[in-house]
Amino acid sequence: MAHIDNFLDACDTNNVSEVRQMISAGVVNINARDSEGWPGLYIAMGYNHTEIVAILLAGRDILLDTTHSSYGWTGLHAACYNNSVESARLFLAHPACTTHIVTMLDKDGQTAEMIASNRGNQDCVRIIKEFIDKEETKALMERLGLGDVGVEPVMLEGMTLTQIGDAIEKITAIEPTMEKGKNTLEVEHQQELQKLEVERQTLQRKLNSVLDKHAEENNLYENYCTEKKSQKEILQAELQQRLQAAQPNPPASLIPECPICMESMRPPLQIFNCSNGHLICSICRPRVNMNKCHCEALYVGRATAMEQMVRQMLGIM
Repeated sequence: MAHIDNFLDACDTNNVSEVRQMISAGVVNINARDSEGWPGLYIAMGYNHTEIVAILLAGRDILLDTTHSSYGWTGLHAACYNNSVESARLFLAHPACTTHIVTMLDKDGQTAEMIASNRGNQDCVRIIKEFIDKEETKALMERLGLGDVGVEPVMLEGMTLTQIGDAIEKITAIEPTMEKGKNTLEVEHQQELQKLEVERQTLQRKLNSVLDKHAEENNLYENYCTEKKSQKEILQAELQQRLQAAQPNPPASLIPECPICMESMRPPLQIFNCSNGHLICSICRPRVNMNKCHCEALYVGRATAMEQMVRQMLGIM
């Protein structure tokens, strides 16, 4: 543990000789973290200690995807946060650096490029975009059978006439392959579009089927509701007709009245009673305080015998 702390302190304080000596002696894990989760590469890149960054990146065991144990930052995240452009360049130039490593997300879902952009560190943003574009171009050229030709920019400064002529001949030699690659790319794109069109048509058919199903279900439910409302109206009319046709009309005194609303308790009203036999209609019962009758007894249920008697008097069975 002492070796790790000394090594990470050396990365922090830019003690180049100490870092080189400890790596050469093999007494430290180059990817080790301190007690707070900071790896050496992360520390050196954050402070832009470029010489130490170069030493660490030259180590055969260095892992570019080593992150801070809590934040999830790689060394590139740290460099982009502090605008350590040269350290970021060294990181991106490492043979093991890939698009996957460069686009790793921290615990907040941020890439190193996002952090640089949020901090206004546009140089870091630019070199990361250049790296990703270069890697994607390489992958595309390899897929099309062109290799790396044409990926690297032409550096005219220092080139002799012979070198310029050779470069022109090299590009001329692969022009037929470039044209073939263009045709291959067009075919691939057309196939992708055709596949997506088939998927779109399938999804459209599914969508239409679901919409038709919803419309049918809504129509069935509306018909059901309309039918039930119609049945209710017919039943209510029939009830009123039978009440009016009931002969002879019994004296009003024979039909019990609700002591609250003073209305006769005729069907379809329900009649309830308390434990002492006092009656109340189904409309007024929910309104009484604490479900108590005026005699302080609780209402206990339906007075079904009284309801039946009223129906008999009215000729409703």
